[in-house]
Amino acid sequence: MKITQESTGELTATIKIEISPADYNEQVNKILKNYQRKANIPGFRQGKVPFGMVKKMYGIAVVADELNKLLSDSLNNYLADNNIEILGQPLSNDELTPEFDGDENKDLEFYFDLGLMPGFNFEFSDKTAVDYFKIKIDETMLDNYVADICRRNGKMIYPEISAAGDALKGEIVELDADGNIPDGGDTCTNSLFTDLILDENEKARFAGLKAGDSIDFNPAKVIDNVTHLATFLDLDEKAAAQMYSDFRFTLLEISRIDPAPVDQELFDLVYPESGMTTTEEFRERIHQEAVVAFEADTDKLFVNNAVKQLIKNANIILPDAFMKRWLLNNNHGKLTPETIEDEYERYAESMRWQLIENKIVRENDLVVTDAEIKNYIKKYFKPGTPRIEIDPEMEKIFDTIAANIMKNKEEVHKINGKLYEQKLNALMKSTLKLVEKEISYEEFITLASANH
Repeated sequence: MKITQESTGELTATIKIEISPADYNEQVNKILKNYQRKANIPGFRQGKVPFGMVKKMYGIAVVADELNKLLSDSLNNYLADNNIEILGQPLSNDELTPEFDGDENKDLEFYFDLGLMPGFNFEFSDKTAVDYFKIKIDETMLDNYVADICRRNGKMIYPEISAAGDALKGEIVELDADGNIPDGGDTCTNSLFTDLILDENEKARFAGLKAGDSIDFNPAKVIDNVTHLATFLDLDEKAAAQMYSDFRFTLLEISRIDPAPVDQELFDLVYPESGMTTTEEFRERIHQEAVVAFEADTDKLFVNNAVKQLIKNANIILPDAFMKRWLLNNNHGKLTPETIEDEYERYAESMRWQLIENKIVRENDLVVTDAEIKNYIKKYFKPGTPRIEIDPEMEKIFDTIAANIMKNKEEVHKINGKLYEQKLNALMKSTLKLVEKEISYEEFITLASANH
């Protein structure tokens, strides 16, 4: 066997593999003799089938199979022995490779095209500056958070006159085309949550009502969510989506959440053992929690921006023609040449980031251990509050749960990916220079949508 390499471009090459019958005949004959021992052909006792017949029946298939194995092993070993790093996988060059005619006594030539790994440099340090947008928690947002906490910890009251935000329980009956209740018409009793009404003029009609008052309206025009509409009309979603009739709603009962006052009782209820005694401390704690709650989103936008910056700085050149061929070949008919051409830049950016990411991982020894995966699983199942003490027997139970889940390779792969991503993101955040910029929530949403 002889293997040679010829450069065909700045980042492409062609490998030529020359194979003689001596390279594979011994193994082919060994396999065919094994077939001969096991062959069960009418007219012959098992093991007594003539070798020539077995060779005629199976020879070409066995030779082809052995050639594929020999080519794969030889090519991979050649790349490894010569420290040749490639993109994707080698592609068979069908134009240069002669078609195999089944003659096992003939010297053969096979050609494979390679996309070579580009050399590149990039600065993964605090010399690379990346914007880090922090959401400004203004007083209006803070007021809304406080109001939501007060509402969630409020008490239910039943006033006589309805107002915006109330839940209105009533009798609902479908009207005919003339706006009358038909004889024997179906009725149901349900609650209407007025906050679901998006049209302010319609919402205003449901304020100032008392028990016994009625309103004729079209629920399909008032409630634009089909699930909520189906619940209100006591229908399945398919029927609700086709319901356009007017209905009469007769009020039976009003319920309203009376928000809890911002006082010591609320402080102790929401943040027990905090020791806070003032509204200022309460609002500051909520502010801190809001910052933490937004951190995952701000980190995600930062990572997206960092990836783009690192790709730009690295200026990685790819063998585009080879990569397009490889994408077409590797996706087994799922992509067309036209689709690849239209979306190639997105694929190319993904490949560039993969090259950079692999280099970051190697240079920083970024790994996820089995112990970390096990601890992640145990933490998921353990009680969330640190005040609950875990005794040794309970710890054994969590160990057993983790061990059982770790037998599921798919689940372990998912957890490994999640932990790996967390480590990489943390490394980027601690290594690159963060240029902090405070923006409003609305501005953040606009930026995040543009980066989606």
